[in-house]
Amino acid sequence: MNWKKRLRHYYGACRLTLSGDISLAPAQGQLRYELAGEKRQRVLIWIKDICEMYPFLQIQIKDGIREAEISIFAFFCGCADKNFIASFCQSLKALASLLQDDAEAAVTMNFSGTLYLGRQFESFRILNKEAHVQYKITQTKQESFYKGLTRSRYVRIGFTIILVMVLLLYGWEAVRPVPVGKLV
Repeated sequence: MNWKKRLRHYYGACRLTLSGDISLAPAQGQLRYELAGEKRQRVLIWIKDICEMYPFLQIQIKDGIREAEISIFAFFCGCADKNFIASFCQSLKALASLLQDDAEAAVTMNFSGTLYLGRQFESFRILNKEAHVQYKITQTKQESFYKGLTRSRYVRIGFTIILVMVLLLYGWEAVRPVPVGKLV
């Protein structure tokens, strides 16, 4: 099932670059915040769910000296969801509400990225204030025909078909019996 989602996203209509983190710092007056126990288990369940929806995202939990950090990264990955930004924000809102229950943590989300839709690309930012997560499109731009063509999903599909045909032809040549009485 996971390979089907990977293929669907690879040949998807969008390309995505995303980088950012969710920082869990101690509230005022505390020396250290540690993501442990039941809270860590809930965060791991959220990570598992988001990785099932978007298998191309690389997610890590880093425990620092004073704070915990959840880093999310994707570089020019295929994405089948044209409404990725809105659905990703909904997932972040669910996580923010989960983390805001803890009175000893201050949650800060900071993400930036680019979503390529054919020849158009949108730069965006995702920020939060307590449990309210919001995104903003900072730049929308049209690309040249050449860049739009090279990033097209149809070009990826065409190259995959050509590669499969070459491999099948090479395999056929390797297993085809040599006729008797003919020189190779």
